[in-house]
Amino acid sequence: MTEKSELEILFPEVEIEVRGEPIRISPFKVGKWIKVMKMVSAMQPIIAKHIKGEDVNMMGIMFDAGDPVMDLIALAINKPRAWLDEASGDEAIRIATVVFNQNKEEFVKKMMPLLGDLLGLVGTNAAEGKAPASTTDGEPSTTN
Repeated sequence: MTEKSELEILFPEVEIEVRGEPIRISPFKVGKWIKVMKMVSAMQPIIAKHIKGEDVNMMGIMFDAGDPVMDLIALAINKPRAWLDEASGDEAIRIATVVFNQNKEEFVKKMMPLLGDLLGLVGTNAAEGKAPASTTDGEPSTTN
């Protein structure tokens, strides 16, 4: 047995097999966050409709959101959308479920509250006609 690195503990990776091919799914890395957040924000009403507490109706999300959710899944597994389009229904749902489970902790519990705070700060500054304030260390300031 090998010891896990700190990164493997913080950002666990799940491997599933689809059509005989191993697919590694890990939480989205920073480089994909902006693209993911744009995609998710466009689907937010649909996603919210199908999440009740810890229960997620992945089939409902996929049915109602259609192409945008498939694009998001393809991005998550680093595969072209055409590859995902060839998956069977049960494979697509299994992949989508793993992608969601790998990312819900990071986005729902950590990133969304931080983004809400940041958007509130930016919105307040914009309404006042000011650029977002920053401190000397480059971090956003919470005071003006």
